Amino acid sequence: MADLSETDLEKLERYDGGAMSAEEKSSFERELEQRPELRDALAGARAMTSALPRIPETMTDERAAQLVQAALPREAKSPARWWPLLLAAGLMAFGYFRFGVDTVESLGGPVTVDARTVVAGESVVSGNLVITAQSSAAFVRRRSSKWTVVPSSRVLLRGNVLEKGAVVISGRAPLSAGMHAIDIDGEAVISLEPLEGSFRETSHLEPGDVMNQKVLRTAMGAAAIGGLSLYVLSGDVWVTPPDAMPTVRVEAGKSWNVAAPSKTTKVTSPFEQWSTEVPRPIGVTERLDAGTSQVVVRSRDGEASPSSSLVPLPVIHATTRDGIQDAVQSVMPEIWDCYHSWSQQQSGLGGSISFSFVIAASDGGVGTIRDIGIVDGGLGLTALDGCVLNVMSGLSFEAPSSPLNVTYPMKFSHRPPDAGP
Repeated sequence: MADLSETDLEKLERYDGGAMSAEEKSSFERELEQRPELRDALAGARAMTSALPRIPETMTDERAAQLVQAALPREAKSPARWWPLLLAAGLMAFGYFRFGVDTVESLGGPVTVDARTVVAGESVVSGNLVITAQSSAAFVRRRSSKWTVVPSSRVLLRGNVLEKGAVVISGRAPLSAGMHAIDIDGEAVISLEPLEGSFRETSHLEPGDVMNQKVLRTAMGAAAIGGLSLYVLSGDVWVTPPDAMPTVRVEAGKSWNVAAPSKTTKVTSPFEQWSTEVPRPIGVTERLDAGTSQVVVRSRDGEASPSSSLVPLPVIHATTRDGIQDAVQSVMPEIWDCYHSWSQQQSGLGGSISFSFVIAASDGGVGTIRDIGIVDGGLGLTALDGCVLNVMSGLSFEAPSSPLNVTYPMKFSHRPPDAGP
C-alpha cells in the first residue's frame, strides 16, 4: 500500500469497476504486468468483495437497516488487523466507491454479514448490510468514517448519523470526559460534536471503559467546534462537573453538551427509535428528509407514527451583508445562553472575539457554514468559544455561486453580546 499513489488507487477502482475505455484498459493491463504491487492490490480487493453481490447502479445512501447484536469481548477492546479495512477503503470497486461503502470487521467472530459468516479479523465490503454478531461485536466503517455498536445493542441507521465517531454504549458505563465524570445506566450516543452535525472520529468504547488520554485530548480540542455531547436513548445518565458543581441528570430523550454543562436539552432532531425483542428500545437515525421533518417512533409491531413535535425547517438567509447580519442576530439568544451558562460558573469571562467562516453550497442546494474558527480574541474559556462557534455553524444561507469568506466580530460582557459584520 505504501507504494500506491492516489492515481494508482483511482485506476484500480476504474479498472475493477469496468469504467475504463478499451484503450485505457489495454494500457493499464500492460502496467499491471510490469508492477506486481498493483496486481497484489487488485487481487486483495477482489478477494474481499468477490463473495458479495454488486451494488446496483441505482443504490443510494438510504440503504437497508443495519442491525447489530453484540457481546463485545474484553480482549477485543482495541481492534486489530486494520490493514484489511484500509485496503478495502482504498481499493473497493468503482460501484462501491461511488454509492457509499460499508466495511465490516469482526472483532471476536463470528459475525454474519449478508448471510455470510465473517471470522475474527476478517473484513468484508457490502452496500446493503444486515449484520448480526453471534458472539462478538462488529467494527463498521462507512468509507473513511466509523461507528461501533457495543453489547446488547440493535441499531437502525438511515442516512449518515454516526458516520464519524459516535458510539452507542449500553449497560453501566462510567466514563470521563475532560473534567466531567459521566455515569451511564442505559443507552446513550456519545460524540465529539453535536448530534445534529457531523461527527468526528473517536475511539470505540465499551461498558466499564474509561476514555483514554488520547480521546480526552481530542475531546478537549473538539470544544472549539462544539465539544463533547451525548444523547440518552434509554435509562439515565449522571454528569458530575468539576469544582463540586451539582450532578446533572440527563433523562432519556434529552441531550447534554460539555459546552453547556449545567443544563440538558430535549432533543427535537428527528431520531428514530425502534422497539425490538430486546428489553429496551435502542436505535438512532439521522434527520429525515427536510420535507418530513418529524420524529418517528416505531412500535413493536412496526407501525410508524409521527411525533407531535415537528422539527422546524432551517431559515435560509441571504448571503448579503444584511443577510449575514440578520442570520447572526437570529441566533443571538442561543449565543447568549452559551455565555450566560458558563459565566455563572466561572467569573471573568467575556471580551471580544472574531470568527472567520466560509459559506459554501452543500449537496442539498443550501449554503452552509464550513471551516469556522477564531481568528482574533477569545472569551477566556475554550468550551465557551466552542459553544458559540457551534451555534454559528448551524446557520443556513442561500447557496452562493462560489465559496464566500466571512469575518465576523462580537463583543461579550454581562449583557447580551453586541455583534456586527
